[in-house]
Amino acid sequence: MPARILISGAAVLICALLGHASRAATPEEITKAIESGRDCLKRLQQRDGSWLHQQHRTGMTALATLTLLECEVDSKDPAITSALTYLRPQASSEGRTYEISILICVLDRLGDPQDEPLIATLTDRLLRGQTAGYGWTYNCPTPQLQSGAPGGFGGPTGIDGDNSNTQFATLALWVARRHKQPVDQALLGLERRFRGAQHADGGWGYTTLLPTTPPMTCAGLLGLGVGHGVADDRPLRTPGQRSRKQEGQKAKAKAAARDPNHDPAVRAGLSTLGKMITGPFADAHRTWFRGPPAAFAAGNPQAVPGGAAPAPAQQGLGNRHVDQIDYYFLWSLERVGMAYGLKTIDKKDWYEWGADLILKRQLPGGGWRGTYEEPVDTCFALLFLTRSNLASDLTTKLKGRVQDPGEVKLKAGGVSGEDLRQTDRPASQSAESSEPKEGTGSIPKLKIGGEKRPGSDQPGKPQRPPAAENSEADRLSAELVRAPQERKDALIDRLRDNRGTVNTLALAAAIPQLTGTAKTKARTALAERLTRMTNHTLKDKLQDDDPEVRRAAALACALKEEKSFVPDLIRLLDDQESLVQRAAHAALKRLTNQDYGPAADASQAAKAQAVTRWKDWWSRNK
Repeated sequence: MPARILISGAAVLICALLGHASRAATPEEITKAIESGRDCLKRLQQRDGSWLHQQHRTGMTALATLTLLECEVDSKDPAITSALTYLRPQASSEGRTYEISILICVLDRLGDPQDEPLIATLTDRLLRGQTAGYGWTYNCPTPQLQSGAPGGFGGPTGIDGDNSNTQFATLALWVARRHKQPVDQALLGLERRFRGAQHADGGWGYTTLLPTTPPMTCAGLLGLGVGHGVADDRPLRTPGQRSRKQEGQKAKAKAAARDPNHDPAVRAGLSTLGKMITGPFADAHRTWFRGPPAAFAAGNPQAVPGGAAPAPAQQGLGNRHVDQIDYYFLWSLERVGMAYGLKTIDKKDWYEWGADLILKRQLPGGGWRGTYEEPVDTCFALLFLTRSNLASDLTTKLKGRVQDPGEVKLKAGGVSGEDLRQTDRPASQSAESSEPKEGTGSIPKLKIGGEKRPGSDQPGKPQRPPAAENSEADRLSAELVRAPQERKDALIDRLRDNRGTVNTLALAAAIPQLTGTAKTKARTALAERLTRMTNHTLKDKLQDDDPEVRRAAALACALKEEKSFVPDLIRLLDDQESLVQRAAHAALKRLTNQDYGPAADASQAAKAQAVTRWKDWWSRNK
């Protein structure tokens, strides 16, 4: 099952469900629900490889294919291969925003170099569809644009587009960015759109004139997030005629403005989103579950993410009962939580809350049915449960830089007159820490392995940890291994996030002693931890004595999206540990969009040939 997993009877009223504490779903229960939902989705596939939808058959098929891939169904599985046989011919003439966007995500997830021209074509089509208001409507320009009203996933659109189509386009353009497509200006434009369309309550609506809704608030936060992600990669420029002092001051001001933790729009959006989780959500947004205003629904009585009108198959039922969950919102929530790297929003564990709602509403056949048709809702539910993260490189940029607004207090000073400080410093991090203090919201620099230790004359060379450090690491490792299952996730998160070499040593030592989802999550946590290192230190970790550290370092290289690691990763293809070889291979494919092997079961001769092919490619392209 996916690493992101780490970590039913009659429906009742949401407010009743959320009015009392309930037992959190266990990893085993979530895994079972995902497997059952995955099998249900496969059964709903048609003989031609598609999934049925009244108006968006291509989009539905792309969404189901993406979902199965996120459930780690092999790309050679018959369900995937038949779906691709249906999708690829459709892609060449597809002109609808939802379809184009999901197709880009599917092709990226497959990682086939032969799809690069198709990704470029679809991206160009999406870029041409951006409106003067930096949003998207249902359709994008294409020579074979189909006639007729769009309908289906979205609601009525204006000349500036709607935030639901725009949310899908946002995700697709960020994914296309990994394929070197020229999307930065479009992403910065849609960031301006969401800044200008934010409501006074901190949220966003389907359009500027419509009231705040939960999924569109997530769309706004995603738009702001990609804006910060793009800005991080753009150099700070100051006029050459300025003095050094003036240039330095302007550079600092620009850097501060790029800090998402000090972004009032991000902070307000997260605060509003937090209020939509648990109790207040059920009461304040009851009309969201029951559908939009009558005039709005009459204008387009189709099932639409962001519009929430009743699905065609369920018309005649009147207003929706409040126990009919909008799984589109839950997937939107998951994307925000994963993109910003937040475990809690307004002190609420968003994943635990959403998983509890989803598991209690799984149908006997394994699927889900809420606001939309069963294949759509089943996909959204599964994408939430698997912690699908199609923008993991955005998470790398934002994680650790944005604090849960419920866990911080405001203090005079700082950007926009406010400074955010954490109120719950981890117990292991004392105020007298010897580590350098860093700016609020910055990604902490870890003093691990290859970085200089006190008394060391060789700052770039890995040093043997002191005996006291090893002893503390052993204690933390043993604590994690012995902990009951319900505490393991919290301990892994703490070791991932806390500063200090001992936390890295403890994670690496614990992994071989863990099993199942705990082992998978610990491995993911170690890789995420290493992404915060400098490139020089990370290269040292690729040569670490511990194979778990080498494996995690290889994956961290991919997450950092830095091609200078390619020669080091090629050398790891000869590593004596197969788990390190596989990680190096996966990282190379991610960084280069190429695949020269070796296969997992390759012979030594085949591995040597693969290494030669990788070296030849690098010599031509470096």
